[in-house]
Amino acid sequence: MLKKVGGSKGVGVAFLEQPFGTHNAAARFRQHQEAARNVLQSLLPPSNRAIRSRATSHELLQASGYEKRPQDFSDLLSILDGELRLITPCVSEENQASIEL
Repeated sequence: MLKKVGGSKGVGVAFLEQPFGTHNAAARFRQHQEAARNVLQSLLPPSNRAIRSRATSHELLQASGYEKRPQDFSDLLSILDGELRLITPCVSEENQASIEL
């Protein structure tokens, strides 16, 4: 069954298609489709490494492409954290905001 959807990567793509990519998706979610993919992709390590545990908010802002649109970035994080529960904001030991996968 897993092979049918393209392995673990295919499961992730299918999972994100539902809230972001289908015609039934909320317009608020659809507008962030590309940024959400970029942010989540930036949290994944290269295929030969263990999952990275943290990324700074600045790194995610850059990955999203919303550097000049802070309200859109805030909305995206609200969707990924509060509504889909895919990421969790935390404060690192260096007191920098970071996001955990």
